[in-house]
Formats: sequence, C-alpha cells, structure tokens
Amino acid sequence: MLSISSTSKKLQAAVLLIFTIVFLLAPASCKKSNDDDPAPTVKEKVKGKWKVLTINTKYYENNELVDEENDDYSASQYTVEFTDTSVIITIPGLGSASYPIDYSTSKDTFEFHNDDGGLVKATVSFDNDKMTWIATEEYTEDGINYKDVTTIVSQKI
Repeated sequence: MLSISSTSKKLQAAVLLIFTIVFLLAPASCKKSNDDDPAPTVKEKVKGKWKVLTINTKYYENNELVDEENDDYSASQYTVEFTDTSVIITIPGLGSASYPIDYSTSKDTFEFHNDDGGLVKATVSFDNDKMTWIATEEYTEDGINYKDVTTIVSQKI
C-alpha cells in the first residue's frame, strides 16, 4: 500500500487550490480588446461641422469627360455640417441649405437628395481630422446620360 505523507498532502492541496483559483479568475481577468470593438459608423465619423478646403468636380456626358473644375475654398467659410438627420451646406454670401440624409446605405457611404431632387451618393474616407467625400450624381436629360463626380476635401472644425 502506498503511503502519502501529510506534507505531500498539503502540497497537493496547495497546488489544487492554486489551479482552482487560476481557473476561476482567468475568464474574469480577460478583458475584451479594443480590436473587438465595432468600427465607428459613417454617421459617427462625419457628425459635426467641417470646413470645406477644396472641391474638384468632373462632368461627364454619356461617360465622356466634358469639363472639370478645381476650386480652393481654404480661405473661405464654406462649411458642411452633418447632424443625425440632415446635411447643412453653408456657402458664404449665398446662405445655407439643409437636406435630409440617409446614413444606412453602407459602412462608408451616405445619400441625400439635392435641390433638383437628384440622388447624391457619397463615399467618404478619413485621414486624421480631414475627410474626403466623393459624391456622384447621375441623371438623364434629353436622352443624354449625365454624371457629375465631386471630390470634396474638408477639415473638422
């Protein structure tokens, strides 16, 4: 018959106790990493007021580039403000216009209807405090397919 000394039994009990404590505490001490946090939505990223720095617009007729404009607004107070339900565009000397906005289309896009009722789809990207949005507007008039692609670079204010 095998005999176990009382010192050996105490050592076994201590080891068993340590393993039990480690086993019970391990799940509680594991904190969810920031990598598991969901990425902010486009609505969360764009919300607030932005100063327009530059605008580049390309005009297409039947998929052929017919004109291009480049405008520098860095010295002006041209702003775009995104709220929960609308986008407010303010142009110095011309005033402001507000449009209902739909952020639900995808992770990096939003849509709104312009003054003419045309649907404007915008894809956004971010670089620190700057946002670039590329808005595409397509429409047909007198049998001609028009497409305006506008790239707006703005800075959070």
